[in-house]
Amino acid sequence: MAVKSPDTAKPPRQRPVVVAVDGAPHSLPALDWAAKTARRRGAELLVVHVRPDYAPLGSLRTLPAGAPGHRDAVLAEVQSVLREREGLPPVRYASSAGVVAHTLVALGEHAQVLVLGSRRRGGLASLLLGSTSLACVAEAACPVVVVPPGLRTGTGPARDGRERVVLGLHPELTPQAAIDFAFLEARGRGTALEVVSAATSRRAAAAEEAQGHRLHAFSGGDYRDVEVEPVVVAGAPGARLATGSSTADLVVVGRPRRRLRTGSWPFSSVANSVVMRARCPVAVVPRGDGEAR
Repeated sequence: MAVKSPDTAKPPRQRPVVVAVDGAPHSLPALDWAAKTARRRGAELLVVHVRPDYAPLGSLRTLPAGAPGHRDAVLAEVQSVLREREGLPPVRYASSAGVVAHTLVALGEHAQVLVLGSRRRGGLASLLLGSTSLACVAEAACPVVVVPPGLRTGTGPARDGRERVVLGLHPELTPQAAIDFAFLEARGRGTALEVVSAATSRRAAAAEEAQGHRLHAFSGGDYRDVEVEPVVVAGAPGARLATGSSTADLVVVGRPRRRLRTGSWPFSSVANSVVMRARCPVAVVPRGDGEAR
């Protein structure tokens, strides 16, 4: 049974920012990031706790803030934390029991962003709820943001004193939706957008031209007020983006529709590498409506 949501019919930018919580400390940075993003976007924040009971997937049980008699201790703790905050967006709470990854992926159908935290213990088990985050990143219909537990959570300037969003751009493969997401985040934060593409020295000039072509429609249109810093680098793009995350507020990468030859930008080598190693939040953005999947 599909997860029922009141957000099904809403246009993408009117849908909530959804954050998954599990009662562990590492989910708090994700909660903070999601709340700030929802407020900046003028969106509702939907806080979701999925109890991994491995029961058949059912409907979410929506709980109003401060609802008496509910028995979800995790959401009760989150409500207590948020009760002390000022300037919050509208907040809704939902509790469910079932297969966690399936529930969150289903919620992604009706969210503008799905936010998860990470434990960072190393290997595939380092992500919140283990393979759940990997499943969400690989399958969700909306952008998925993975927030690490460290200091680089988009709450202040980078060490060089400049805030910025970093977009990993493959001129041929990166979805339009990923570019739009990166520009939207940079404009909302009032920061520069650094656009990083990888190429061999022999193809650097062609990569710069292709990069400029992909960015023109955005930087010359609705996002003309966003400062763009194009960069073409040699070497493995995943490693370059992971290293650059130490002085970034957000790294954005696209989720290609298929795995390609070695040396290109398949999810397994680039997005996965950045999600696992980045020191700031990472957004993995699938192809949007109207883009070939």
